[in-house]
Amino acid sequence: MATPDRIAAITQQTRDLSMLSVLMIGTSRAALLDNPLRPSDYAMAMEWVGVEIDRRVAAIEEMLS
Repeated sequence: MATPDRIAAITQQTRDLSMLSVLMIGTSRAALLDNPLRPSDYAMAMEWVGVEIDRRVAAIEEMLS
């Protein structure tokens, strides 16, 4: 059942996903155009963002089940 608290939690997780996507795009842009990062720094940032995205998606899936 969709309660207001559940809807608010899903909405927050969705906002977090949007912000993480923007962070990923910004990091990729910086690595390619503006200020090249060391490959290890870029890889670490992408790994962290990927883990956070996976966590948010899992949380949303759990709330919807």
